[in-house]
Formats: sequence, structure tokens, C-alpha cells
Amino acid sequence: MPCMCTSTACRSGAWQTWETTPPSAMRGPPSRPLSSTSTGTSTESTSPWSSSRISGARSSLPTGNTSSSRSLPTANRPERSWREGNRVKVFAIADLHLSFGADKPMDIFGAHWENHAERLKTAWLEEVCEGDLVLIPGDISWSLKLEEARKDLDFIGELPGTKVIMRGNHDYWWSSLSKLNAVVHESIVPLQNTALVFGDIAVAGSRLWLDPDLRLEDITPADKKIWERELHRFSLSLKALPERPGTRIIMTHYPPISLDGKPGRAVQIARKYHCHTWVFGHMHLGDVDYRGFNCTIDGTRFVFVSSDFLDFRPRLIVDE
Repeated sequence: MPCMCTSTACRSGAWQTWETTPPSAMRGPPSRPLSSTSTGTSTESTSPWSSSRISGARSSLPTGNTSSSRSLPTANRPERSWREGNRVKVFAIADLHLSFGADKPMDIFGAHWENHAERLKTAWLEEVCEGDLVLIPGDISWSLKLEEARKDLDFIGELPGTKVIMRGNHDYWWSSLSKLNAVVHESIVPLQNTALVFGDIAVAGSRLWLDPDLRLEDITPADKKIWERELHRFSLSLKALPERPGTRIIMTHYPPISLDGKPGRAVQIARKYHCHTWVFGHMHLGDVDYRGFNCTIDGTRFVFVSSDFLDFRPRLIVDE
């Protein structure tokens, strides 16, 4: 599908920062697959999980990595009341496509995007409490530079909960972890090439890319190179998962499975880690039925959490 972006920067390639980005990555919502066939069925599952209040996160690094872990406290503001005792809940929502610092109105992609930031905020305040965890797997801001994205990041930072963010294919503002951590709200934790631990919850993952075997979109030779590099980053993150018991969650921007539930290479790599839930986004509402993305494979629950698919309401994925 041709790029739907109207920006001159997109057409000229000025958005291609950090790594060479092929034309297939320059697509704006809605992204649609080559095939509209969907035969998968949604299956919900839970697994044993218990946790005290999440007070922060620590980075879990593979053996032999000399990087130090960083203590990441939650936001320094009054706690909201938990709804059922002191249980922590985990939510997920991807593809926020905020544009407070960029001229990129989302309603050009359909009426369902009108006032989506305000609708997101309203739903977020209704669902998420201060002690909860929210996973945001990519396509956060349309900004091209980190300074421009600060308004979008501040918007997220002021919402309740600890937020784990990762880079999507449109997050051209994404910079080094040191630069990100210097500007983001203290309730925001970037995930990149490692795993994060929140009490009994461990979160791993990477952006991924277009899996050639799944054929969700047309791919180029450049796509294949980026795909292999992303698989390596994905493996690094999985290796950083702690060995102790707990609830393991994977977040990726790109779908790791086909519309009918066929597992891609990333799923095969992750099988031995026995993860509880895998959340992802990237695709957007159109003439395709995405419900087949919501399924269970080898005990791992796959949940499609693109914001417009969720009507801009964070999806509860863990509540135990």
C-alpha cells in the first residue's frame, strides 16, 4: 500500500533517522495486510500472578553485560486509589500517534480518529490507577525530533501509571536511552535491547519489523535486512528475562503472527521463554477483520492493542 503520509519530509526521506528506513516503513495509518482472510478465534487466558505495589522497574541484563541497572521510580505525585485492594493491573495500548508537537492531524485517516487524544485521556483516567503498569508498544508521536516529541511524552507522563514505551516504525524522534531518560517523565520507562522487571512482572521485546514469512504487507530487500537486525535485538531482550518465576510479557510493535494465527519467526524464538502474554500493534482499522490476531499459541496469549482497534481505551491484559 502506498504511503498515506502527507508530509514533505516523509516523501523526501527526511524522516529516515537512526537507521535506513525503506519505503514500506513510511506508511501512516491505516496499515493493511495483503490478505483479508481471518480464521483465528479470540481466546482469553490467565496465569498465576501476584505482586505488591509496583514501586519502580529495574533493567535486567544478560550475563556478561557490563551495563549497570537503573532504579526507575514511579511518578512523584499523589497515588490514586486502587479499585480492588492493592492489586496491580497491567494494561496495553499501541499506536497513540500523538501530534501535540507536530502538524499531523489524525482525522485525515478517518472520522474515528477525531479528538483521539482527548478520548484516550478520558478512557485512561477511567481505567488506569497510579500503581498500574501500562505498555505502549510503539508509534507514540509523529514528531521528527526528541524536543518536538516532548509535548507528547509529557502528555503520557502526566497520565496515571508507570508507562513502558518502545519505538515504532514512525517514532523518528526516538534517540539514545541516555537522551530519552534525560527528558521523559519519571513515570515513563523506555524498553530497548533488555528486559524490565516490575515486582513479579517482567517485560521484554523489541520493535521487530515485517516478517517475510507472514506477508502482512509488501516487503523489500531493505526490509529483510532490518528484519534480521530486529530479530537479534529481540533475542537480546528475551535473554535478559529473569529466570525466577513470575509473569513474563512480550511487547513488540509489529505483529508476530498472521491474521489467522500463524506464528512467525519471532514466536519460534520466544517459545522457550514461556511468556504469559504478547501485545503488539502497527496495523489499523480498515476493511480487514483483525480479531484473528487475538489468540493463544503454545500457552502464550496474543493481544492486538492498536489504539483505534481498542477505541482508544487501554486494554487490561493482567489482573491477578
